[in-house]
Amino acid sequence: MSHFTILDELFSSDMILFLIAAAAAAAFASVRTKDRRKDLLGIFICAAVYAASEFCCGLNTSYLIEMLLLFAGTTALGGVIGFAAGLLVFSVGRTLQGRIQ
Repeated sequence: MSHFTILDELFSSDMILFLIAAAAAAAFASVRTKDRRKDLLGIFICAAVYAASEFCCGLNTSYLIEMLLLFAGTTALGGVIGFAAGLLVFSVGRTLQGRIQ
């Protein structure tokens, strides 16, 4: 995993806390909106931010920029996980609601 700097740092430090916080916030926002299109848009935007952060982390830049990119990439990855979880909860809820009625 030498090509994925953010994932390497995520599993070797306590940055997992930011991932969990971002995933919880995104899941909460996803469940509150109850809109599949917004969830998919959130997943797409967070994935794009993560990919851009991962790409730019590989470049030789200053330490401050590397830390900001690490933070942005970690929270974006948490956003992808959170929006996907919210989309799953929304889909399962609609399926169960259809079976009850």
